[in-house]
Amino acid sequence: MSSGAITLGTLNVGTLSATGTSISEDLSANVTVTNRATLTTAGDIGLTTGTNRFGSLSLTGSDVTVNEIGGTQLDFVQAKSLDVVSDGIVEDGLNAEITVDNDLTILALGDVTFGDQLGESIEFGVINITGDNITIVESDDSSLGFITGESFDLQTAGNISQVSTSILDIKSDVILNANSGNSNITLSQNNNAFGSISLRALDANIVENLGDNGTALGTVEVESLDLASSGAVTGSAIIKVSDEISIVAGEGLESVTLDNVDNRLNRVSVAGTDAKITNSQDTVLLKLDVGTFNLTIIGDVTDSPDDELNVAGLAVIDAGSEGSIILGTNINDTAQFGSVQFSGDQIDISQPDDVTIAGINAQSKLNITSTGGNIESIAESSISAGLATTLTVDRSDGNIDLQASNNVFGELSIVGRDVFVSEADDIIIGNIDVDSLLLSSSTGSIGNTNRSTIGVLLLADLSADGDIVIGDGAADLVNFGRLSLNALNASVIESSGTILSSLEIAQNLELFSANSIADDENAVLNVVGNAKFVVSGQPQSIFLDGANNRFGSLDLTSTDIDITLAGSTSLTSVLAGDVEIDAPTGTLSIASGASFQVDQRAELRAQNIRFDEGSINEVGSLSLITSVNESSSVEIRSNITPRLIDENPTNPSGVIEINSPNTHIGIDGGTVSLVTEGGIDGGSISISGVNEVGFPEAGSGVVHLSGEVLIDTTSNGDSSGNNVTMVSDGIDSGLIRAEDSATTASLQIKAGAGDIAVGKLDSSSRINSFTVIDGQNVELDDIFVAGNTVQIDALGDVHISGLVDDSEGDVNISTSGSIVADQPMTAAGGMSLQSTGKEVSVQDISADSEITIAAAQGMLLGGNTTASSGAVTLVSSAAIDSVGEITSGSDTQLIAEGNVTLGTGGGNSISAAANVSVTAEAGDLTMTGVTGSGDVTAISVSGTVSQSKDTVISAGGAAILSAHDGIGIATVDAANDVTLVITQSELETGEAAPTFSRVNDPISVADGGEKQDINSSGGAIVFLAPVADVGSAVVGQNLVQRADAGIFYGLDEGQFYSDDIGGSIILTTIPENTMDDLAVATVSSAETSSNLTLDFDSPIALFDIAAFSENLSGASSAEASAGETAASSSSRSTAASQQDDEEEVAEVDEVAFQNLKNYDENPQGILLPEDQSFAYDDDGNIYFIVSLSHDGYYGQKETFSLYRVDLDLKSTVNGLAEKAEEDGKDKEELANSGQAPFTFEPSFLKLSMTGSAADIGGDE
Repeated sequence: MSSGAITLGTLNVGTLSATGTSISEDLSANVTVTNRATLTTAGDIGLTTGTNRFGSLSLTGSDVTVNEIGGTQLDFVQAKSLDVVSDGIVEDGLNAEITVDNDLTILALGDVTFGDQLGESIEFGVINITGDNITIVESDDSSLGFITGESFDLQTAGNISQVSTSILDIKSDVILNANSGNSNITLSQNNNAFGSISLRALDANIVENLGDNGTALGTVEVESLDLASSGAVTGSAIIKVSDEISIVAGEGLESVTLDNVDNRLNRVSVAGTDAKITNSQDTVLLKLDVGTFNLTIIGDVTDSPDDELNVAGLAVIDAGSEGSIILGTNINDTAQFGSVQFSGDQIDISQPDDVTIAGINAQSKLNITSTGGNIESIAESSISAGLATTLTVDRSDGNIDLQASNNVFGELSIVGRDVFVSEADDIIIGNIDVDSLLLSSSTGSIGNTNRSTIGVLLLADLSADGDIVIGDGAADLVNFGRLSLNALNASVIESSGTILSSLEIAQNLELFSANSIADDENAVLNVVGNAKFVVSGQPQSIFLDGANNRFGSLDLTSTDIDITLAGSTSLTSVLAGDVEIDAPTGTLSIASGASFQVDQRAELRAQNIRFDEGSINEVGSLSLITSVNESSSVEIRSNITPRLIDENPTNPSGVIEINSPNTHIGIDGGTVSLVTEGGIDGGSISISGVNEVGFPEAGSGVVHLSGEVLIDTTSNGDSSGNNVTMVSDGIDSGLIRAEDSATTASLQIKAGAGDIAVGKLDSSSRINSFTVIDGQNVELDDIFVAGNTVQIDALGDVHISGLVDDSEGDVNISTSGSIVADQPMTAAGGMSLQSTGKEVSVQDISADSEITIAAAQGMLLGGNTTASSGAVTLVSSAAIDSVGEITSGSDTQLIAEGNVTLGTGGGNSISAAANVSVTAEAGDLTMTGVTGSGDVTAISVSGTVSQSKDTVISAGGAAILSAHDGIGIATVDAANDVTLVITQSELETGEAAPTFSRVNDPISVADGGEKQDINSSGGAIVFLAPVADVGSAVVGQNLVQRADAGIFYGLDEGQFYSDDIGGSIILTTIPENTMDDLAVATVSSAETSSNLTLDFDSPIALFDIAAFSENLSGASSAEASAGETAASSSSRSTAASQQDDEEEVAEVDEVAFQNLKNYDENPQGILLPEDQSFAYDDDGNIYFIVSLSHDGYYGQKETFSLYRVDLDLKSTVNGLAEKAEEDGKDKEELANSGQAPFTFEPSFLKLSMTGSAADIGGDE
């Protein structure tokens, strides 16, 4: 389409191209071009209906106006002015070329974007845009008119500026890039408002007066920046200004904050209320006019000549650890800070008026000068210098007061009149020239350099939280008028006598004086720690008698020492002749690592006295006295030993006396010893309580133990020893207990030739072990321990009046004297009591493990003796009397030279989980019931063994009863063999043979199967004796026996009476193990006796094992019933056979005569006594009661009668002859062969015979 002026009506085409002198549209036109519309004119273009739609536009004209709905795309524009109204976005097309010579005006409801793609050419005159997010990349300078939108991003190839009527109102980010930082940005009008602004340019001049919140800087990279803001200025992004940055915030009434750590600022001028700037390089301050100033940089901070720095309030400058701060030192500088808080490497400040310090931290040197005023610090401030500090004011009238701050000066030099300096760290004095000095280090020490000159005309008041060390340098010159010290530790060396006005030392004081040391009349001396007073001249004396003297500890060197204290004191070192220290209301202690050396006598009196762990204590004699207060105590945590010079005691009669309601001795996990050089001149150790008036009371007081405690009056065995008394006078007793905090506690006493008296060992706070290493007589009360052992080794009598209870360990007592315990004794471990010279007498004793008691004289067990899981071993060179029951979890073995008497009543005297062995060497053995899960052995070497009536010896293994003079049997029940031995081998004329006898009431015939006197359920019963009787002629007193493996009667001589053996067989030979078992039992007894009585004054005679075995050789080798035995009637068989009533006789139980049936198999000789009779039972068995005669007596025909019984009685002599004739043997040979005819038929015959051969075959 081409003509003159073109007016467009309603169109709807794909593309449109129109050229005319002007182009416009009807008011009712509606132009829709799907693709591009190309309009070209030399005149104006006006498409203003607002209902147009174009795919894109290519416009050439003068003044161009386009209204479009749905967004606008401009591909080509060549116009003087361009006015676009769009209800969508406005953007350029690909490779667009847009040139607007004058104003560009765009009103869009969406984003506006130009030049953001490669190959585009965008040039505007004055830019006026209203839209959302506005992005423009312009190919030349940019001039801004009215810009309003959400964000604005402008990049140009030239400068950026604004026209005089310009208004920039951007709600969020503004990004201005002037030729990639090579051109300038000037936004100097007063109608600008930005959310934030980022700049890249050479020089930038920005004025923002419309922003409600001031100016927020984004990223800035410029050569210089001049920013004036109606409000506060902030910048959290990186700001780089290579030359000068000048910021005025709200005409000096608003704040400036540039706090990005990567900022790079060079020369800085700021006007505002509060300025806070962070920089990463050296900074030169040009001009400051602020209320407060805060600068954090990495680098140096300086000012230039003629600069004006005025900070009305606090100036805070942090130059890092390597940056220096040097301000006010140039010619014509004006540097005046209300107060300063500087941090850097080297700091140098000079002000014409007062210098007020809020805080200074100089890594190296600090110089502060006030040419016309004072130097002072504010409260809670901090001043520090790593190397040296010099404070200078006018000497005649300038004062320095740095007490309110926390200061660390390095080496400090001061010139002034009255100086008050407080330092937070160590103060090292270089030189001081003042009238009066108050020098204080709040957290450090005070000292001086070598060759220091310290001159204080009047009072030197030195105070340090740490140490004060003055005068110890080479060639120091120190002069104080009077001295007052307040420090953690202090060390002062003066060349003359010392008068102390005041001391307040938290720890230690060292004061060296050429003469005496004294306190002023009204002095208050308080050294919380150790006060070391050393006098090197004459006279040597330390005399501190003030009413207010308080020393935590004292280190004293002087000939004479007399000190009165108002409180507590610890003695860290004492080297003196005589010492008297009185602390009536406090505590005296010998400190850890201290040396307490007193040649003669040391007397300490206090509320409490303590010898700390690690102290070295050597005394000629020592007296410790506390008050009567129940809480008062003596604590000894380290050794106390005699003072020796050239290995000789300085005070040979010296003692240790402790008088206090409470005495604490020992250290947890360590050892503490109290030692004297005891002998005939003295050297005792006594620990006692005090009575109500303060005098010692031996039987009272409480001793608290911790760790291992040794009380030794023998000087480790080098002297003979002396008495040890510990809260006991032998009648009354105090208390000895484990300290509450102790994990272990034990007590050892070594008294040598001295006696020992010890109070009660507490039950509720038990010590772990109690040991008497040596001593004479020992008197003890309750002994309760809980961890190891009670071990007592003495030479005299040991008497324990109280209970003994070791809840975890052993109890061992050994002495040459007697052992007497009045109350029960208990041990969780084992128990051993041994007297090598006298008796042992105890009540109930019990132990979880073994119990061993050995007595050189008698032994009395007045109660029960229990070893629940161990053995019990009792050995006495005299008698053993046990009233109660002996119970063991293992073996039980008793050996006595004299009688052994066990148990009372009908209960058990011994119960053992294993073997039981009781031996009476030269006396009788009497016992009640005995139970052993293993073997049970009871031996009386020279006397009798007897059970109490109705008691039982029960053995889970074998049972052995051996006596010399006879055995009284109640009940013996064993799972294995029962061996009964009588060892007597020779009888005097008329002397009755020893007897195996029973002591219980008779057992009825009907009960024989259920009740026995002797029973071996799994073994044999063996009788062994050179000469003895088995049973008794007394009615009902023959032994009822049962043996699974049979019964062996090994008797050389004597009688055995008919008894009840049930179905038990008679053994012809002794069991193989019998003699071995006897040997083991006797050897064990002898070995135990030998081991336990080795040190006895009168050891038990050793068991003659060889003689014992030889004595039994004949009995043990007898076959079946060998021996010189005489016939004896049985009470039970006689009672049965003498019944005339045939039926009653026939009903006699065969068990009553079972032994004869067994002997029928191999009889060697049968003797019919005068009252001999027989009986038969329902089965036709005939029973006889006989005695056996020795082989050597077969030739006495009147006592050798064999017979057989058929339907009629046949002469046994004739029967023997017939049998001999048949076999071709003589009668003697046949009789000895065991093959003599011996036949009974079922009939009842009653014989009346005298037992002689002539009667055989007689009338009946």
